[in-house]
Amino acid sequence: MLHCKLNVRSGTKSSATVLRTLYNRNGNCPGKGGHDSVPCWLNKCGGITAGGSYTCQSGGKSYKSWLPVKHNGKRAWVAVKCGTYVTP
Repeated sequence: MLHCKLNVRSGTKSSATVLRTLYNRNGNCPGKGGHDSVPCWLNKCGGITAGGSYTCQSGGKSYKSWLPVKHNGKRAWVAVKCGTYVTP
């Protein structure tokens, strides 16, 4: 499944503040080629944490896995099952 955007959040809940939105512009997503990315907080993109539940699309399967990433030098979180927008 291709998801065209991924929110970077202040915490591990879908209600946490959105700090940034990353966009995938490949395949069927709108915009020019390429996609945004954000670096992982830990080496080798480790540290996946169980948090609040989320779905990647309306009516889709529910997940609780969140990945810590770096946003402006601070730790933030992405819903890891919704995309590959992170860089090691």
